[in-house]
Amino acid sequence: SDTESVRDEPYAGVVFSGNPHETVPRGLLLDDRLSPLERNVWQVFRLLINGDGVTAFPSYEKLRPYLGSSPGKSASKETVAKALTVLRLTRWLSLGQRVRDSVSGRVQGNVYILHDEPVGCAEAMEIDHNYMQLVGQALEHANKAVRLVAEHAFKEFAAATGTMPSRLEVIEQRWQQQGWHDAPQAIEHAQDGTEFGIRTKGSDESDSLSSDSELSEKSPGANLKTPGSDSELSLN
Repeated sequence: SDTESVRDEPYAGVVFSGNPHETVPRGLLLDDRLSPLERNVWQVFRLLINGDGVTAFPSYEKLRPYLGSSPGKSASKETVAKALTVLRLTRWLSLGQRVRDSVSGRVQGNVYILHDEPVGCAEAMEIDHNYMQLVGQALEHANKAVRLVAEHAFKEFAAATGTMPSRLEVIEQRWQQQGWHDAPQAIEHAQDGTEFGIRTKGSDESDSLSSDSELSEKSPGANLKTPGSDSELSLN
């Protein structure tokens, strides 16, 4: 029979002739706070994440070829830093934890969390303890587009009253909307590591994507370099 002939064939199988696909949240494409640059960075992060949901955070040099404004041209480091700052400000990306050397206390890397939708204001502060400091420094950023995003984020926090719903509460609300009226009885309030965590490996300081390279914590005006190319950093 046909079934037996397939079983006897040692190389039987199915080959997919298309390319691998990644899903992209609609909210990412519709978020008017983002430019194509930041949307592209989010998708590159998602592409580079391993099957276990954790991967080494890509260096500036690894990201630059993906973000060039024209074919064959790599983006500047300022462009990469700007994109990371905007993704954090809009809460599509969170700095979850700094990894420090146990002896010297030196920052060796960062654990980032990539979200499939922006987290709420209260949740952002719970995950990213330096978020408000980031907003404050971004209000004085050399790039006007970053300042506008920071102003929007500041107004969101000013308008937020009370405790915003957590991710687990949002999930429960969606279950109820879909007809799952009985919420789970036991849900562990674990860390948000179940999302797409991205961890940096220890590397050369000039090539590491620490938050210090995005916006310096020493002073609001430090490391806020003037964009090397207006065309690269423009959101228009």
